[in-house]
Amino acid sequence: MGARYLQRFPTFYIKAEGEVDVAYVAGRTFHPVEVKWTGQVRTKDLKQLRKHSNSLLLSQSLSNTISGVANEFLPLHLLRMGPAPFLPVC
Repeated sequence: MGARYLQRFPTFYIKAEGEVDVAYVAGRTFHPVEVKWTGQVRTKDLKQLRKHSNSLLLSQSLSNTISGVANEFLPLHLLRMGPAPFLPVC
């Protein structure tokens, strides 16, 4: 997942009061993204995301928001991003 963002934007990893899988900068805006492929997302897992108004949760849920965080169905998000970059095997 991070490779798709890395191909398009400067990316970062956040480890503070709860981790964020990837954070990217588009223009002058910071976007934290968390991927949770589980049937039940716990509110405590979204602690870091809830600090930022432009956070995005990618999950298997079809809900637009989960615990106040914008959510998108992960397979749909991947389709919208387009093909994955080619990563050579070392």
